[in-house]
Amino acid sequence: MRRSFWTTWFGKTRERFSLEELEYLYSVLEKTPEITATNRDQMVETLRSIAELIIWGDQHEPKFFEFFLEKNVLGHFHKILTVGDNRRGDVAKQVLQTLSIMIQNLRSETSVFYLFSKDHINDIVQLRFDFEDEEVLGLYISFLKTISLKLNPKTVQFFFQDNGAVCAFPLYTEAIRFINHKEGMVRAAVRTLTLNVYRVTESVVQDFVVAKPASNYFTELALYAAEQCQIMDRMLSNAESGSSQSAGPLDSQLAEIEDMISYFNDIFLTGSDLLGKELAKSLWECFVSPILLWPLLDVSQNLSPKLVPMKSTKLANGGEAPAPGVSLNLHNTQSVRPVCALYVLERLFHLMEHPLLANAAASCLLAGDQSGTVACGRCTGDDLRPKVPESWKLNEVKESEDSNEKDRVNSQFDASTSSECSGVSPFAAPAVESGKGHKTRRNSTTESDLYVKYREAFSLCFTGGNCQLGAAAVRVLVALIDNPSVDPDLLDIVGVLPHRRRIRRDLLLRLAGSLDLDEEGFQSGKSGGSSRPSVSHIRGSLGSIGSFGSDEFFRLPRLPETQAKEFKDRLSDERLKHLSISSMESLSNGNMSPQGSLSSELSAKYSASPRTKNLVDELMDGVVGQAIEPDLMEMSPLQEKDISSTPATTEIISALCQLLLLPMLPAPTVWQVAWLLNQLMPSSNKGLEGRAVDNQLEMLKGANESSRNGVLDELRGMWCDALLPLIHLEWPKARQGMLQPSLESTSRAVLAWIHAQQSHELGMELASQEGVVSHQVARRKGLSLSAQAAVHVHHKVRRMVAMLQMHQLLNEGTVPEICGLPSVTEADLASSEVRESCEVDLGESEAIRCTVAFSRGRERSVFFSVYGVPWTTSTSKSERPATPPSPQISLEDMSKLVPVVILAAPAASSLNAGMVLSVAPLLGTDPAVDGTHPRWLHLHVRPSVRRFVKAVQACDQWNRSLIKSWQPLVDGHWVLSFQDGDHANNAKLMVQQHAAKITALYCDVLTPLLSPEMT
Repeated sequence: MRRSFWTTWFGKTRERFSLEELEYLYSVLEKTPEITATNRDQMVETLRSIAELIIWGDQHEPKFFEFFLEKNVLGHFHKILTVGDNRRGDVAKQVLQTLSIMIQNLRSETSVFYLFSKDHINDIVQLRFDFEDEEVLGLYISFLKTISLKLNPKTVQFFFQDNGAVCAFPLYTEAIRFINHKEGMVRAAVRTLTLNVYRVTESVVQDFVVAKPASNYFTELALYAAEQCQIMDRMLSNAESGSSQSAGPLDSQLAEIEDMISYFNDIFLTGSDLLGKELAKSLWECFVSPILLWPLLDVSQNLSPKLVPMKSTKLANGGEAPAPGVSLNLHNTQSVRPVCALYVLERLFHLMEHPLLANAAASCLLAGDQSGTVACGRCTGDDLRPKVPESWKLNEVKESEDSNEKDRVNSQFDASTSSECSGVSPFAAPAVESGKGHKTRRNSTTESDLYVKYREAFSLCFTGGNCQLGAAAVRVLVALIDNPSVDPDLLDIVGVLPHRRRIRRDLLLRLAGSLDLDEEGFQSGKSGGSSRPSVSHIRGSLGSIGSFGSDEFFRLPRLPETQAKEFKDRLSDERLKHLSISSMESLSNGNMSPQGSLSSELSAKYSASPRTKNLVDELMDGVVGQAIEPDLMEMSPLQEKDISSTPATTEIISALCQLLLLPMLPAPTVWQVAWLLNQLMPSSNKGLEGRAVDNQLEMLKGANESSRNGVLDELRGMWCDALLPLIHLEWPKARQGMLQPSLESTSRAVLAWIHAQQSHELGMELASQEGVVSHQVARRKGLSLSAQAAVHVHHKVRRMVAMLQMHQLLNEGTVPEICGLPSVTEADLASSEVRESCEVDLGESEAIRCTVAFSRGRERSVFFSVYGVPWTTSTSKSERPATPPSPQISLEDMSKLVPVVILAAPAASSLNAGMVLSVAPLLGTDPAVDGTHPRWLHLHVRPSVRRFVKAVQACDQWNRSLIKSWQPLVDGHWVLSFQDGDHANNAKLMVQQHAAKITALYCDVLTPLLSPEMT
C-alpha cells in the first residue's frame, strides 16, 4: 500500500498491486515527455514499478496487461529510447532491464504474442546504444538473449522481415556483431542466442542464416578460432621458455578454445544439415586446414608458411568485422607451430560429437594411400578435402616458371644448332598448359600426395625423437579412437580401430547376413521354443570362404557416377539384400553421409535386439578371450584374418613402441600409449609375445628395461628410502590413467613433457657433477641439491611404474590394484620419524662425542649417532664389528623404518638416555672429512621422505612450474668437530656402513618389482 503525506491526512491510499497504481504510474510516464536531470530518478523508478506490476498482473489479473496494451505503454518505452541521451546511462539500463524482465517472466503465450506483435521490440533491437558502457552493453545483450529464448515457429514471424527480394532478421544480425567481443559473458550470450535461432525449424530462417551476407558469420567464427589458436601458440612458447606467469593465462586460453569447439559442435547438432555443411566448409577453409593441418607438414618439411593475418576493423560496439574489400583467402590466416596444431586438433576430436568435421579431419590426417577408398570418400565429401598450402602453390608456380624458362632457352639453342630438332629438350619433363597461360610441370602436389604427406608427418611425430610432438600426437590418437561419432569403417581403414570393436562389427555384419533375424530378435521356431542358432551354424557363417564384411567393402576404391548402377548390379551377395537400394547407391559412390555407414545401418537395425546383442557379446568374448568352444575357435578364416593386425595398424603400433624408447617421455603419455596399444594390438592367449611382432616386442622390452635400470641406479642415491613410498603413491594414479585415460585440458597436462624434460636434464647435470660443484649447479637452477635429485627420482619412478603396468596390461589384460610390495603409508612414516626434543636410548647404537655450534659463537658438546636402524651396535670401539649385523626383522617392518643420524645431549632421566637436538636422514648425508681440518666432518642434510611425498602431492594438485613445486625441499649442512681425526673418520665410516646396509635392505624389498622377470 502506497501512502504519501497528503493521502495520509486527506485522501485514500492506493494498493501496491492494483490497477489504480498502474494507472498512476502510466500518468507519470505520460506527463513526462522529456527526461531531464531533475526527473531522471523518478522515471527510472516508474519504469521499474511498471515492469513489476505487469509481471504480477500476468499471473494474477489479466486486466493489467490489457491496460498495458490499451495505453501502448511499450510505445512510450520506444519513444523514450528514440532520444539519443536516453540510450546511455541509467535510463537505458532501466528500460532494457524492464523489457528483459517482462519478456522473461510473462507466462501467458497470448501476452507474449501481444508484446511481440508490434514492431516496438524489433525497433528497439536496432537502436544504437552506448556500447562503450559495459553495463549498457551487458543489459542489451541480455535483452537480445531473453528474446531469443521465446523464439519458436510461431513467434519468429514477429522478428523476421520478409520483403520479397530482401529479408532482414535484426535480432540475429545485431547480435552476431559482438561474437568477437573482449568480454566472455557477451560472447557466451551471443552464442546462446544464435543456437536459439538455429533451433527454429522454419525454412525461411534456415535459408537466411546460410545465405549471404548472414553466412559470413561462420567465416568470422573460423577466423576468430584461428586467432585464438595463434594466441595459444604464443602462450605455449612463453611457457616453454620458463615463464612463471604463463600457467594461468594458458589455462584461460585453453578454456576459450574449448568453448569455441563446443559451440561449433552445438551448431552442428542444433542446426539443419545445410547449416552444418556451411559451417563445416567455413571452418575447413579458414581454421582446420590452415591452422590444424598445414602446420603438421612442417614436421617432415621445413616449409613453414609465412603468412599475413587478415586485417580487421573495429566496430563501434567493440566487436570486429572483416575489413571492407578483403576477400576470404587461405593465405590470410597466420599459421601456428605443429605442437599447438596437435593440441587443438586433440580438443576437436575430444569435444566434437557430430561426425561431419571429425570424420573429415581424421581422414585427412591418417588416410594416407587409402584416400581413394569408399570409407574415406564418404567422410570427406567434395568440400572437406585436403588443400595445398598457399606457400606450396607459390613455390610450385615459381619452380614451374623457372623450368619453363630453362626449356625455352634449351629449345632456342637446339633450334639454332639443328634444323631437325623438335625444339623440346629430351630431358625435360612433359608439360601441360595451365589456365594462367603458362606451362607447368606434372610434379605439382596432388590431393593424393597430400594424404600421404599428412600420414607421414603424423607418424613422424611418434618416431622423430621429439617428446613434445610425440605427447601431443598421442593425445590426438586417444581422442580420435575414443570419439564414438567417428566412422568405425574409417578408423579401420586408417589402422586405428580398436581390435575389440573391429571383431564386434564384423561379427554383427556377418551374423546379420547369415541368420534369420527380425527387429525384435531371433524368430521363434514352430515348436514355440527359442530358435537360437547353433555354434556349427555360426561357424559355417563366419568361416565361409569369400564372406562379405565391411573390412573388404570399404577398402574398395570409389567408383564414378556412371559405374554406380553397374557396381550395384554386380553385387550378388545375398547377405546385403536387407540394405536399402539408396544406401547401396550411396555406398558405391562413396557419398553416404557419416551417419549412414554400413556398420551404422546394421547396428541401428539389429542392436535393439537383446538376444542378438548377447550372442555377439558371447562370440566376441570367445574370440578375444579364447573362452569359446574349441570347434568354433578352430576355424581358420576368423583366426588368421580377424585376429591379426592390418598393415596400417602395425605401422601405428610400431610408431608408438618407438616413442616409448624416449627417456624424457612424461608418465601420463606412457599411460595413454599403453591404453592405445591395448586397444590396437590383437588378442592372444600367449600374452604379449603373441600380440606384438618381433621388432615391437624388442622395443617394448628395451623401454621397460631402461626404466627399470633407471630406478635401480637410484638405489645408490640419496633418495633410496623414498622409492617404496613413491611407488605406492604412483601406482593407483598410473593404473587409473592406463585403464581410463583422461585428456585434461590444463596447462599442467599440456606442458607435462616440459616437466619430464627438465627432470631428465636435472638428473643428467646432477650425475655429471660431484661435491661442491653439484650444489652450485643446483642453486643456479633455483633448487637445492636434494630437490634436484628428488625431481629426477620422481620422474624415474613414475616412468618405471607406468612401464611395468603397461607390461602387465598387455601381457595379462589387466593391472593389479596393488603393486605387491610392503605397504608404506604417510601415517607409517609419521609414526616412525624421530623428532627433535624427543628422548632416545643412546645405548642401542654407537654414540661419538663431538662439538657443534647451533648459532655463531655458541658451541655445544653433543653425541653423534645413527638411530632407527633394524639392528643394535655396541658402544665399544673394540667390540664394533666391521659391518653392521644382519637385521632380525621382516622386510615389511623394515620398509616402515626411518633411519636417521642424530645429535643428542645427555638426558637426566636415565643412564643412556639422550635428548635429540637435531635430526637428519641417514641416506644422503654424504659424510666427508674436511681437507684442511681433519677433525671436522661435513654432512649433507636433506629433507625427510614425508616432505618429499608432500611435495609430490602438492605438485599434482596445483598448476605450478616445476621449480616452484619443488622449492620447499631445502637442504641443510652440518659441520661437526671431533676429538681428533680418528674419531672423525670413525664417524664417517659408521655412517657409510649403516647407509650401505640400509641400501642393501631396500634392494631386497624392491627386488620383486625390479627383477628382470617382471619385464
